[in-house]
Amino acid sequence: ADEVGLTLLSKSLSFRSNPKVRVVWRVPNATHFIPNFESQAGFLTFQDQLEAAGFKVLPNDSSLSSIQQQIPDLIFAVNNFEISPQLESTKQPDISPLSDYDDLFRECFSDLSKNVPVAFADVRYSNGADKSFVKYLLSKLKTNMTTRIAYAGWNTDGNTLGTAACNGMLLSQLDDTASKQDSAARCFTYLRLVEDCSYQSDVRNVLISKVLEDGGDVTDLTPHLKDYESFVFQHLTNE
Repeated sequence: ADEVGLTLLSKSLSFRSNPKVRVVWRVPNATHFIPNFESQAGFLTFQDQLEAAGFKVLPNDSSLSSIQQQIPDLIFAVNNFEISPQLESTKQPDISPLSDYDDLFRECFSDLSKNVPVAFADVRYSNGADKSFVKYLLSKLKTNMTTRIAYAGWNTDGNTLGTAACNGMLLSQLDDTASKQDSAARCFTYLRLVEDCSYQSDVRNVLISKVLEDGGDVTDLTPHLKDYESFVFQHLTNE
């Protein structure tokens, strides 16, 4: 329930406009798997989080043309896992080709997304980001600077889905002419990328190894907190 504060804020905003969301799954036929630390299928947690955040989910009807389909207030893209059990982020394989994601998430950076923000829920792994996916996102953002995105890829599926949904709600309600708001939203997204990808998927394990080598307690860094903060910061800046 770490995302519950965001959920309450998001729900309060939703009453103003009854926002609609269109969903894109990386692997649509793998949504029934139960993620780590969860007690139900991934698509059920996904539905619960979007409802709690205040969204109405639009049907993905392939028989309708792009003109006939309703324009959403948010595109919600889920980078889900395809084989059970879900792996920890620290156990993920080598970098995947960026084309693997481009085929699946091309719509998220289409002409539509110039006016519609996109929330990316990175739940391919638990306790951290899919590093290949983040590399893909950053490559797309370099050429699509006007696209407003939300991102989360941390801890449990519920934490990630809830955070991405609520940040997406905030983006959908922002005045896109308000540069100060847009700058703050981008800052939050980049901080999430540092936390979820650089720290949780990489540097945290390096820190754990360092603490154990020093004979310390990984549950209490207080005696040498400043030293370990410097150690982490040095590694993050090298990521």
